[in-house]
Amino acid sequence: ETAGRQQLPEIAADAEPAAVSVTWTSVMNLRVPASATVSVPASLLLRSASLGGSSAFDRAAEHAGSAVRAAVALAAARMAVEAIDAELTATTRQIRLLQRRRLPELKNALGEASRRLDEAERDDGIRARWAAGGSTPLNSDHPPSLSRA
Repeated sequence: ETAGRQQLPEIAADAEPAAVSVTWTSVMNLRVPASATVSVPASLLLRSASLGGSSAFDRAAEHAGSAVRAAVALAAARMAVEAIDAELTATTRQIRLLQRRRLPELKNALGEASRRLDEAERDDGIRARWAAGGSTPLNSDHPPSLSRA
């Protein structure tokens, strides 16, 4: 038993690292992890024989591999949630900015453009009456028949 415990650091030092593979997708025009898989090296499981081939060690290795796979899947899901949350926060800020600043500016500009358009239409109407009836701009408040008298 003591010999097995002394060999664990050597086995861990010589073990191949786990390989993580991430599949990406696009959500709301945002690149996020869709899934992640991990491959636990078989060499780690094969080394159990050097510890006496204990079935307890084999089960522990299986559970450790399952825990690593679950941790990697959880990390990918958290990355996706955090990325989407950050994007939603930024979008919420942009909406607030639009509602509080830009929209009122645009409404004021629309009102000003509408007033200028109304004024231009009034000026065009006065010019049209002046051209049709002969009234001058100075006495355009009076009907053309009264201004000729």
